[in-house]
Amino acid sequence: NSIEVYDSYSEIAPIIVNKGFITSLIVVASLIVSILLIRKSTYNKLTWGISMRSWEWTLSIFLIVTSFFSAFVELAYHVEAYIPVEASGDMFISGLIMFFMLALLFWVRNKKPAFAKISVLFVSIAALIGYFTYFHFSEIQVRNSYLDPDYLNNFYYYIEEGTEIKTKLSHFLVHYISSLSVIGMAVLMYSIVKKLVGKKSVLTKISLWTSVAIGLFVLTSETDHLVVLLSYTTDANLYDIAEQSRKIAWPVLWGISSFVLMVLGMKLKLSHLRIMSLSLFFVTLLKLFLYDIQDIHPAGKIAAFISLGILLLIVSFMYQKIKWVVQDEAKDKADSEINQ
Repeated sequence: NSIEVYDSYSEIAPIIVNKGFITSLIVVASLIVSILLIRKSTYNKLTWGISMRSWEWTLSIFLIVTSFFSAFVELAYHVEAYIPVEASGDMFISGLIMFFMLALLFWVRNKKPAFAKISVLFVSIAALIGYFTYFHFSEIQVRNSYLDPDYLNNFYYYIEEGTEIKTKLSHFLVHYISSLSVIGMAVLMYSIVKKLVGKKSVLTKISLWTSVAIGLFVLTSETDHLVVLLSYTTDANLYDIAEQSRKIAWPVLWGISSFVLMVLGMKLKLSHLRIMSLSLFFVTLLKLFLYDIQDIHPAGKIAAFISLGILLLIVSFMYQKIKWVVQDEAKDKADSEINQ
């Protein structure tokens, strides 16, 4: 198999130009050619009774699986060979998985067979679970290790004493591939679900809420990263900086997000986006007074109350807009019923 081919090298196998990856490329190319030939074929069935359409989908599945595992094995092998810190290697693996799933969702979104869309949706959900439960925490480890070389000593206790475990900024920057891909996946998954079950379905509404939650999670996480990277000094504590970010940066971000959701909800005439907006604002308000102002520096309290003032202005604007939007929607609905 591919792993044995990589291990057959006396030293580290060359990147891309190695027997394992070249063999995989040949297999992928042969599958692509086979699919193209099937599409041009005038026959409806193969000699053993399988329809050409079914055989095309079978080869397409093999192509997708082969392409992914070829890239995965190649990347995993060289990550292990050249990057000693596991968390840094996770950035590359996560980037590959999430980008591949994004591309797969983009490809399947307009395909007719429902089973193809449903299958990709379930695989995408599994990939997202892996991201939120594992790869996201690797991002934090890489970020903290880049700032503080001693940070990962708590995780890699088996490393010999005196060995420096430090990640590079470039390793951390790779995580943006995953972050952007996850947001794109959330958008495409909502779009696919809406096409499958209809705009008014409960599943579509759940998908919309989930997609917004995923986007907000990623934006909140990126805000944490940015605050920690910009605020860290050699005499600072990473955990204290992260805590300050949660108390000051999160309410500001969530307030802005609430405003954006309201604007989108009114523009797209999606009531659930407006409900999300008000729900997020309410949660932000509760968090601000029940958690954020506790044991915070006076300057932080000032920032928190300024944030509150901004949020109150936002909710006032929202209330006025919602009142008119709801009235307009009710009027349009009444006019529609009269015309019918």
